[in-house]
Amino acid sequence: FIPRPKVQSAFISIEKRSDFNKNDVNIKKFSQVVRMAFNQRRKMLRNSLSTLNIDLDVCKVDFKRRPEQLTVSEFIDISNNII
Repeated sequence: FIPRPKVQSAFISIEKRSDFNKNDVNIKKFSQVVRMAFNQRRKMLRNSLSTLNIDLDVCKVDFKRRPEQLTVSEFIDISNNII
C-alpha cells in the first residue's frame, strides 16, 4: 500500500490450561457467579453476590475484595458453595 498504513499488530496464542478440571465445576453456577460479579465490577463481592445463597462458613473467599482480584479457583470455590 502506498502510503504505508500506520498499523501495529500482534499475534497471540491461547492454550488450554491442563490444571483446570471441568468435572469440579457446575458450569451454569460458575458462569452465573462470574456474570453477577463483573456486572458491578467496582463493587465488592459481598454486594454484587448478595442475592446468591452462598455458604460463607465453608467458602474460603474474602468477600471484601473486588472481582478482578479473584483467581479462577476462587470463583470455582464460590460457585461450588452456592446452597
